[in-house]
Amino acid sequence: MCREKAVGLGLGHELRDVGESDTAFKPSSRPLESNWPTVVFECGVSESLKRLTVDSRWWLDNSAGGVKIVLLFSISKAARSIHIEKWEMLTVQNPHATPANAHPFVSRPTKVHEVDIAGPVALAPAEHAPTAPTPAFPAPAGPAPVVTGAPLTLDFDKIFLRQPHQGEGNIILTAQDL
Repeated sequence: MCREKAVGLGLGHELRDVGESDTAFKPSSRPLESNWPTVVFECGVSESLKRLTVDSRWWLDNSAGGVKIVLLFSISKAARSIHIEKWEMLTVQNPHATPANAHPFVSRPTKVHEVDIAGPVALAPAEHAPTAPTPAFPAPAGPAPVVTGAPLTLDFDKIFLRQPHQGEGNIILTAQDL
């Protein structure tokens, strides 16, 4: 979805896939294999949100500022829901500042946005309902999922490590996109 949005901005050629995470992107300005991605996606169906949060912190803490955004996707089949968290490294007030350690601010992995998608409960088909021909592109069954917290915005400069040119901009994932 993010790649499609980047392609829509004419920027598909500027993103490269990167291994290690569930998926990750880095701009073409980081051509070396050893370069950190700027955006990391961590997904889990059986993994707990706590485990995904640990992964998020690892990417942000260990990249020395290389990873700019981590998106967590926690999927619950039972609840028919998806919980998305956007994490970034932010400068915050140091809770451990003392006269001996006078650094008033520290950089910490911080959750900066959340989106929740709750799917409708699928109704069981009627046992003797007449069957209609299957269309080539079936319409979604039932009501649309409920999305709260949208839109999810990915800052252009954090992904591509430069300011946008005319016609380029942030990647904005609307409720409909999600």
